Amino acid sequence: MRKTSRLAALQGFGRERSNTNEKQISGLLMEVGAPYSKRRSHGKKYLSELLEQVEDVPDSVKELLVLSRGNLELFTAVQKKLTESLREEPLIQERVEHLMSIP
Repeated sequence: MRKTSRLAALQGFGRERSNTNEKQISGLLMEVGAPYSKRRSHGKKYLSELLEQVEDVPDSVKELLVLSRGNLELFTAVQKKLTESLREEPLIQERVEHLMSIP
């Protein structure tokens, strides 16, 4: 049970960090006045294309954007692993089955 609680807490932490990194990316782009698509700004491909296209963004901001994107990818990968671990946990499977059986 402790392991399950720990995994759930870590998953929440990972989700929080991912949201923080997404906000940081948007905030940096707004701060320097770079035109960007809010909907696509967290995509790996879009961000790398955007960084190649913008010219008036300082290199230090570009480095921070790349670092923030890397952190976002890291926490997303960790969150996926934690979710997989929770899904394989027998106690959680029993609880979910029980909850699904409630009309």
